[in-house]
Amino acid sequence: MKVISIVGAKGGTGKSTISLLLTSLISQKHSVALLDCDIQSTCVSAKLVNPELPFEVVSSPHLKELISQGKKLEKKGVEWIIIDTNPRSFLENPKHIEEIIKLSDLCLLPCRPAPRDIRANTDLASKIASKNPKARILWNFVQT
Repeated sequence: MKVISIVGAKGGTGKSTISLLLTSLISQKHSVALLDCDIQSTCVSAKLVNPELPFEVVSSPHLKELISQGKKLEKKGVEWIIIDTNPRSFLENPKHIEEIIKLSDLCLLPCRPAPRDIRANTDLASKIASKNPKARILWNFVQT
C-alpha cells in the first residue's frame, strides 16, 4: 500500500482540496481512501455533500485511529491512502505529524508563492527531510 500525505506549515494553502483531487485522480485506476486528519474535517464534509465520490473518506484525528484505520483499509484491499493533515501540523501536534511523515511514501507540501508561505514551508521541508527524504513542495495558487 502506498501512502501520500499532504502536509502544511500553515492554513489556507489548499491541502484539503489537493487531497480530494489527488484521491479522485488515483481512484480512476486504483483502490484509494482518504484519511482526514484535519480538525476542520473538510474532506469528510466534502464526502457528505458529494456521497458519489468514488472513494472512502475516513476521519482520523488521532494517531491510534489513523494507524487502526490504515490497517483496516489495507485488509479491504485499498492500494493507496491519501492523508490530509492539520494546518500548522508541526507546531500544534508534532508527534502526530512525525508519525504520518514516517508512514508516508511521499509528503507533499502545498505552498503559495508568497514570502511568508515560502519561509514557513522551507522550515517545514527541513524538518520533514530528517524524517522522510521524499518530500516535495507543491506550488499552489500560482497565477500565470
